[in-house]
Amino acid sequence: MAKLARRGLIAFAGALLAGAPSRAQGRSEAEGGEALFIISFGTGPGWREGVPMSRQPGMRAHGEYMARLFAEGRLYAGGPFMRDDGAEMGEGGLMIVRASSRAEVEQILAADPAIIGGLFIAQVSRWRPRFRADAPLPPWE
Repeated sequence: MAKLARRGLIAFAGALLAGAPSRAQGRSEAEGGEALFIISFGTGPGWREGVPMSRQPGMRAHGEYMARLFAEGRLYAGGPFMRDDGAEMGEGGLMIVRASSRAEVEQILAADPAIIGGLFIAQVSRWRPRFRADAPLPPWE
């Protein structure tokens, strides 16, 4: 898991958040605002070696859950780690969420079908971007 966190995670997350507000409605956490949290997913005991990520049991339910979090405004960005050739690494992924506390993030994870089923394990870090661009990210290829 540590190697995932060291793979340019902060640079990647900073690029994703370019132009995004770092505080909910301009309020600090102490005033009832939200914080940003980075969740790094690694393979768990339910992961089937040699099976592509898209065919792992529970991935569809995980994707549906992520889509719901996105629609609710909790999930800012998320997706699998990729190799330089554009293929999925099959080692996990990352998501950035807005939440009022670490406890709220833990509740979000506790309801994730991929965590429940042991497909993924997660590491949570509270994050405050110090640098960001005002321009949006270029489109993905």
